[in-house]
Amino acid sequence: MNTSKFSNCSDCLLKNSKRVIGETNCKDDLSKVRLLTLAEAPANEELKENRPLVGAAGKIFREVFKISKLEMVPHFITNVCLCSNIVDGKTVNPPL
Repeated sequence: MNTSKFSNCSDCLLKNSKRVIGETNCKDDLSKVRLLTLAEAPANEELKENRPLVGAAGKIFREVFKISKLEMVPHFITNVCLCSNIVDGKTVNPPL
């Protein structure tokens, strides 16, 4: 089986960076989650608030999420990459 060097977090250059894990309305039992929302990676606003999708795009997402009543569905909002790739205010990407 071929594996990517990105398949092991301990090998990633971002492993010690700040993380934003996620947000849910299923605090007691994550097995109740029925809607998973994935964003790309935490940016400055997400790091400040320790919540995913709260920046400019997140504000639009959350407005639509609320209007469509999806916030009532058991959900988990997170990022594909939990670790921030922002170092000293600049975006960095691990080498491929």
